[in-house]
Amino acid sequence: MQVNTLQALRSTGGNERASGTALAIGRPAAGATAPAAAVPGAASARPLRATTGEAAKSASAFSPWDGERHGQVAAVQMAKAYLGQLSAGLHTLKSGYSENLADPATAHQREGELASARQGLQTLWRQRAAATSAAIDPQLQYQGHGAARQAFRIRGIDAAALSQGAREVLSIGLPSNLAGPLTVTIDPEQGVNSNLRRLDHALATADVRVHIDDRGEPMFSAPEATWDKVQDRITIKGEGHRFADGVPQRVRTHTEAPALPSALYEQAPVEPHEIRGALQRVIHALDRVGVTQAQVAGALALASAEASAASAEIPAESVERAAQAFLARTQSMRFETYADVAPALAGVNRARVMALLG
Repeated sequence: MQVNTLQALRSTGGNERASGTALAIGRPAAGATAPAAAVPGAASARPLRATTGEAAKSASAFSPWDGERHGQVAAVQMAKAYLGQLSAGLHTLKSGYSENLADPATAHQREGELASARQGLQTLWRQRAAATSAAIDPQLQYQGHGAARQAFRIRGIDAAALSQGAREVLSIGLPSNLAGPLTVTIDPEQGVNSNLRRLDHALATADVRVHIDDRGEPMFSAPEATWDKVQDRITIKGEGHRFADGVPQRVRTHTEAPALPSALYEQAPVEPHEIRGALQRVIHALDRVGVTQAQVAGALALASAEASAASAEIPAESVERAAQAFLARTQSMRFETYADVAPALAGVNRARVMALLG
């Protein structure tokens, strides 16, 4: 028996359910992105591969039982489907608001369609993490499988605090750091960039990162999956310059505004100026979706190129062994087996299976 599992890695059409087009076996680490126009201030995503020219080079390392790779590809396909749904809803609002401005007398005829589109967008946004396997963050940046992060700021740590005043040693407590408070020295004479690197190096052990945004201000980020355990639970003790000495004090955190603001789907604009404002929000959101769609399309194209390059390197015997190994794994009914196999089967319909086997 020869099963062509590599077809599961190829880019699929827009009408196909993305979750069922790749063997997402296992719980892989964070994954892919692709060359695309960057949004200023956004955290850098970890690439699937650096360039398409490396696809052939990586063919020998490509395995039909590569759970991490399949998980990455499944996530990017899910992201593609999700972004397509977002785009469709936004285009409905754009068209409806434009028609309302052009012909106010018939606006009531579009109320139901626009209300449904807003409700659909609200539901989609709430499902973002689950629908994309946590691959797209609140700023609509593609970060890879399970790698979505929440961006935030800490009151008292800004560019001015890192470049002015006296030298100070900060003791930072994070709920995710079981080893205790982290110590970092802020020395304005070293400049903002140097102090940012010190902060990032110290906080990285607790999976909190720091980068400088497009305004030159420090931006922190933590895994979105654990953000509720971090928010408003960060404590800092200083030496009386930027933060008080003595008992560590909780600091205020401010999250970065999401790419789809609640006003976009919670408010029904009526007056002309309200409709124009809503239309501008929709256009801005469509621009953000377009940038991320380009990232995702690049990642899919690269994965397809790697799969094509690898297909000539994988003998039929290897594919047969992979199929038998998968069958053997499903014989156990342990929870670990379900957790590994369920993502591979989610959304796989008969037509898709026949296409893979054909």
